[in-house]
Amino acid sequence: QSLYFKDIQIDNQIKLLKAAWIEILIIDLIWKQCQQPKETCVNCIVSANGQLLNINLIQNPAVKKLAERYLQCVNDFRQLQWQYPEYLALKYLVLFDP
Repeated sequence: QSLYFKDIQIDNQIKLLKAAWIEILIIDLIWKQCQQPKETCVNCIVSANGQLLNINLIQNPAVKKLAERYLQCVNDFRQLQWQYPEYLALKYLVLFDP
């Protein structure tokens, strides 16, 4: 929906999205998680569809460690008290980073 992105040729749009899709997805999930009140579920991850997933129910130790690291990253962003314009700017930086 970006004005700048729409001005880029479609082939280049696809290349940019292919290179950055996972980072943009993670930024989106972190943003969504930060919008959730922290008290709702202390050890929960908010999924893309809004469901709360308690990481204490994760059986696989490697996956659980990854979930814990994700929540630590979310807490770091919460401490920054980032706002919507900063969230968008970060997405732009990731998208247009060569």
